[in-house]
Amino acid sequence: MPASLFETILARVATLLLSATAAGSNVFRGRDDAFDASELPAINIRRGTIPGDSASIHTTAQYQMGFSVFFYAAGAAWETTADALHMQAHALLLADATLAGYGFNLACISTAAEDGSEDGNYGRLEASYEMSVFVSQQDLTTPATTL
Repeated sequence: MPASLFETILARVATLLLSATAAGSNVFRGRDDAFDASELPAINIRRGTIPGDSASIHTTAQYQMGFSVFFYAAGAAWETTADALHMQAHALLLADATLAGYGFNLACISTAAEDGSEDGNYGRLEASYEMSVFVSQQDLTTPATTL
């Protein structure tokens, strides 16, 4: 069975960021395990809330797709390192034509930093993104741009 458009978008984000930023191959999709210092910097992509309006168009539903990209970094200036990693990823996300073909108005709507240790030597920066997605109500796999 094909993946939902939502999972397709998240897979594209992961593929796009893999080896294309300072995180190198340390890009993960939905990782729950803690990161070891040897794995930093790292990126983890998580699905967020996806509210929808199924009454918007007869056979098409509109969703506000939410996802978060977590940037993990170490060192005394981990927050600055994580921010630089975010800027690399942000530029890639907004420039990608394939991702743009899945929805509209991709935007970073918030960021939040969180210390991961008492001494402040590592932490994570969460960047929350949203994009409008129109998808077939029949299968949730087909972007409305191809209906």
